Amino acid sequence: MANPEGQQTPRRSRVKIVLTVGAVIAGVLALVVATSMWLTSGRSPLPTFKNESPKPGAAAAPSVPLDIKLPTLGKSIKLGVIVTYGEETEGSEWLQPAQGAAVAAYRLHMGNAPVELVTLNDRGTETGARQAVEQMKAEGVEGIVMASSGSHVQGAVTAAKEYHIPMIEVYDNVGTGDGVWSFAPNAEASLVALQSGVEDPNKVVGVEAQGYSTGILAAHTLTYKPGDDPAALARSVAEKTAELGPGTTVTVAAPAAMQASLVKALQEAAVKTTILLSPQAISPVFSTELVKQGGAISSSLATSGVDTSDSVALQSTDEGRSMSAFLKAVGIMSADSNVQTLSGDQEFSTVAAYADSRSHDAVVALAYASALNLDMNNESVLKTLTTVKMRSGEGLAGPALDFTRPNAVTAQPALLHASEQSLGLRPQTAGSAADASITWFAG
Repeated sequence: MANPEGQQTPRRSRVKIVLTVGAVIAGVLALVVATSMWLTSGRSPLPTFKNESPKPGAAAAPSVPLDIKLPTLGKSIKLGVIVTYGEETEGSEWLQPAQGAAVAAYRLHMGNAPVELVTLNDRGTETGARQAVEQMKAEGVEGIVMASSGSHVQGAVTAAKEYHIPMIEVYDNVGTGDGVWSFAPNAEASLVALQSGVEDPNKVVGVEAQGYSTGILAAHTLTYKPGDDPAALARSVAEKTAELGPGTTVTVAAPAAMQASLVKALQEAAVKTTILLSPQAISPVFSTELVKQGGAISSSLATSGVDTSDSVALQSTDEGRSMSAFLKAVGIMSADSNVQTLSGDQEFSTVAAYADSRSHDAVVALAYASALNLDMNNESVLKTLTTVKMRSGEGLAGPALDFTRPNAVTAQPALLHASEQSLGLRPQTAGSAADASITWFAG
């Protein structure tokens, strides 16, 4: 996607959701059960699912309807999505996963709940983030999806609280509470999950970029900053690892692209121990850059996070069926050249390999709270959202949500292991770096 250089105001674009007859028919035919679904705040039972086990290597049958229906039909809903452009800009590693928001808008449109997404670029700065919220307030959005990460997010959080606009941070947890929720695991839970990958707590070598840390105590810690030679640092890590002996674990905390460079260097330096990565590795930027630089996706790589990967669709559970429906929608959108990305300047097919369920679920949750408020008042939406609880199958693609607490995702983070196995559940197009994708498996 284009990166607007030197912008003085946040970049603005609108998602264009176009449903062709062919796409709708294809979606209906692809569903095992195309029944209507009404979202609730936990007061009604889940839709009925078929308990059929998927064939090996196949996604669970998408018995969750492709379309998402809201309690109040026909209301036009306007939501904001804040993203960050720029390859080395703080938070930009989530630009591609954020395209899941467009998938949610598409599915809601199919369910007769039109959602307009106003997308702004915060430029990776606190000022830009605040300006984005101010512009969204002027445009009358009822809720905001913050699809970036880093300290600059505080600018948007502060403004959202001032204007009483409900905000969901999809990939970070900066300043949550008072109308701001997070889908990112809290630091303590993530640390516990990541520490489970340490073989011997007395034999840890840490590599940290400035401002980043896994939180795991290390016997030796090496700091890396832009301009340093990753090969030289990797040689030092290899020496320290040899000194500590068998059972040593290496931790790496850095932005996604930088992590890729460091892991590549560690592999070249023959560091063969387990490498635990900070959560930024979940971004597709990490795997794409690692392979581009000649590194390898290895089972020795691990990180921590809630399991929201495509592999969930292989499970014969409510969660598996929900993820399967999400992936089916991704495929239909990718096949329709009229459907565009959040920025409105490319076909959705160019990002279909990366759109994730978390940004999708943020839009669904905000749209649900909005649907219960006909006055289209953001303060009313905020008040309603504080009472919402949603389960898998109620329009969500990922785990259950509970907005009575700041960290809304109910699932606990786990140790996620890297695999280069292609599940074949998404469309892969030229330039989508299919060979560079990582599938993260919990366990």
